Amino acid sequence: MSARDDLRQRNKKTSYNEGESEEDSNNDTSYVSNVSLDKSLTPGQKRDTSVYKSFLESSSNSSPGSSFLSNPSPFASRNTHQNSPTPTKRIYPQLDISSKNAEFSASCSDVDSSPRRIQKESAENSKIYPDLKKLSSEHSDQGNHSKNLFVFIMFIIILVFAYLIWPFINPRELASSPEKRTVQVLPFEKFIHDMKQLQSNLPSQNDRLWRTIKASVKHILNETSSEYPSIILMASQSKDSSTARCVANQIAAIFQSVNKLNTPPSITDINSIKDLGSDLQKKNLDDALDSALGSSKYKSVVVDNLQLLSPEAALILHKYCDNDNAPYKDILMILLLYVDPASQAESAHKVENYLKDLWHQGLDADKVGALMSRVANNVVLVSHEDVGTVSKICQS
Repeated sequence: MSARDDLRQRNKKTSYNEGESEEDSNNDTSYVSNVSLDKSLTPGQKRDTSVYKSFLESSSNSSPGSSFLSNPSPFASRNTHQNSPTPTKRIYPQLDISSKNAEFSASCSDVDSSPRRIQKESAENSKIYPDLKKLSSEHSDQGNHSKNLFVFIMFIIILVFAYLIWPFINPRELASSPEKRTVQVLPFEKFIHDMKQLQSNLPSQNDRLWRTIKASVKHILNETSSEYPSIILMASQSKDSSTARCVANQIAAIFQSVNKLNTPPSITDINSIKDLGSDLQKKNLDDALDSALGSSKYKSVVVDNLQLLSPEAALILHKYCDNDNAPYKDILMILLLYVDPASQAESAHKVENYLKDLWHQGLDADKVGALMSRVANNVVLVSHEDVGTVSKICQS
């Protein structure tokens, strides 16, 4: 039998008796053994290359399933005859699985999965990648701020626009002059202002006089429709008649001006009708008052020298001074009374007694009482004023 047949015979026995895993191991061992055989030769010995060459030729002509590594070495028998064979070594040493596992575990241990490491990485990432929630909230706050600013600006624009077009929407404002739209002064406020100026020009007059006059006309100037007229009984000594006349005319003129009337007040002097009989006096006084107050030119009248009016003619005053039945309720009437002797002009009570005594001469007590209740509700006293001051104010 040739060497080639011997090798094939051995390959068949190995494939039948051993499994695939054991065959791989034997192939590795046989190959290593052949290599070890070459190393075990002494320097003086030479290897029989003829057998080796025949082995290579048989290997090249063998079936594809066979290989050099899978066949046992032809020099295996020769190796067995050596007295002290050299231990065989694997060319590919077996991997140490435990050491590899240890190395893998060590490499994995470098990755710290502790919560502290995660927090640290999160903090580092937050520096690089900002918090989306925070960015969203900041963006939302900026949007709300911009929205509020826009609403505030629009509100201011609407207010300015409404202020500019308001005079064109309101007919009263449109019809009024620009000066009146800018400053609107109530009639009573204007009356107070003018009275203060007159008071400063007449320093000798007492404060009660100004307070009484202001209070008596307030209900007329502050209301659109007055319920009763304002009646002032102004008394002074006979020697101070010019001062009393000046004060009465100035107050009546102010009342006219407040009511937007440019005409001076109406003045009726009883001295002009003192020689007439009672009926004629009564008729003339009635005509004069009705003519003045019935027109649109007068809202104030002055009746001068009341002490010269007869008691019977004085009853006509009941008509114009009554609170309920007066025909003109938005007017100011000033009755000038000059008292003599001077002692009777010291107080309002003495002035009332003086007038009662005059009217008791021709009227019953009931009629005098009813008449006094209408003409003497507001009694004021005029003090002496310097002649130069009176002349300057009243030009008389």
